[in-house]
Amino acid sequence: MKDMLSSIDNHRYLLIRKGLFGYRYKQSFSSPSLISTQNDALVFSKNLMKRIDKYDYIYTRDIEGRKHLLKCIRYSFINRNEQKIKRSNVYARK
Repeated sequence: MKDMLSSIDNHRYLLIRKGLFGYRYKQSFSSPSLISTQNDALVFSKNLMKRIDKYDYIYTRDIEGRKHLLKCIRYSFINRNEQKIKRSNVYARK
């Protein structure tokens, strides 16, 4: 859980929520570090779909995956929240 709720930086796989008109990058998570193969990623995403919602696993080590990774870094709620916390801590110290 710690890996999934940490900020997205340079993970091998990403979980991105599927919407009606495409991906919802605000609702994306980094994959747990235990998932190292494509088969593990597929099993995890199928179990996640049963319990939560439709998420796609995307491999980030190719060109298409890298595009998704950059969008997730920019738009992910977790990353944006972490940036705001860091900014507020800088101003609080002064």
